[in-house]
Amino acid sequence: MFILLPPVLFAATIYMCLGRLIRLLQGEHLSLIRPSRLTKVFVSFDILSFFVQGNSAPFSALADKNPIFPKLGQALVLIGLTIQLLSFSAFFVVARKFHNSIKAQPTQASSQVDQSWHKVFRMLYYTSILIIIRSFFRLVEFAMGNDGYLLGNEWPLFVFDTIPMLAVCVLFFTWYPSCLAGVKTKGQSNLCVELESQMFVEGPLSKS
Repeated sequence: MFILLPPVLFAATIYMCLGRLIRLLQGEHLSLIRPSRLTKVFVSFDILSFFVQGNSAPFSALADKNPIFPKLGQALVLIGLTIQLLSFSAFFVVARKFHNSIKAQPTQASSQVDQSWHKVFRMLYYTSILIIIRSFFRLVEFAMGNDGYLLGNEWPLFVFDTIPMLAVCVLFFTWYPSCLAGVKTKGQSNLCVELESQMFVEGPLSKS
């Protein structure tokens, strides 16, 4: 079960990063979802996915009590993975739409801050795609059942689960805002300082 849940734990940071970036660039009007609600909306879906998948374990443990319990457990896992897959897919669309909009209609803030914010978007895209691939693999894996090829062989697990999640860790380490140190000049803001200050302190940029 703990192998299934890592994307949920990565998700909150990914969602929060986009919300803070939208506020920093003062592009609230260009976002499909208000930044003040964006993290809450997607984290709510992830919490739902977490509990649905987590509650499947007791049913699997009760297989000797009733043969229908394992099927119920499998159904809960599939539902949870579907929620997770749809949530990340929707997030990718929201992030992509905002990025395209702010490039087409740049705000004053987007021109003044350290331009390494584009790297943050690339990090969001790549991590989201990797988690979508991993979630889709898990969905197909459990849909095929215990006798399916994917559960019966180890190599798909390493290729479509272990490697994508390791890549997500590497991308976070490489492109996470705290590592995007820029040279602060007159009239410009350091992206790292701005983003990290929003992680812990509510200020003018946190207002929608």
